[in-house]
Amino acid sequence: MTPKSSFSRFAPVPLLAVALALVVTAAEPPTGQIQPQARPQSLQEPVPARPGLMEMPRESLSPRLLEIREFLEGRTLQIEDLTERYRNATDDAEAMRLMTEIHLLKAGTEVELLKLQLRHAREDGNTDVVAEIEETLAHLEGPPTGVTQVEAPRRRDSRQ
Repeated sequence: MTPKSSFSRFAPVPLLAVALALVVTAAEPPTGQIQPQARPQSLQEPVPARPGLMEMPRESLSPRLLEIREFLEGRTLQIEDLTERYRNATDDAEAMRLMTEIHLLKAGTEVELLKLQLRHAREDGNTDVVAEIEETLAHLEGPPTGVTQVEAPRRRDSRQ
């Protein structure tokens, strides 16, 4: 069974970009007046872009969105630092260690972001969302699925 998370632990797409898209879609709207989006007159016209969470003015964000944004900003800085250190690594072992650290930090970012959203869903009493996030977290934090332990073949003794 595949997890319901739209993230992949090893996806080539930057995790934070995907996380931001999900946060803006799933989160509560910013405070203040919300303008409806204009619909294109035909399929040829582009749909006007909405600003993402990171582009919105801080003062227009609700406390929850501000908490998520600050978390993502901190993780982005950590990933940028590790990426710079990776680019400047002088040997393959150090580069591999840094690449692994970046990968783990991105995967951890997904889990921590889901935990933030889980707390918000619990505060709102939204049991459907709580159940969905808990299931996703169980898949992400649990043992890998589809992996079975295989015994190494035993060598036959030539004396038999």
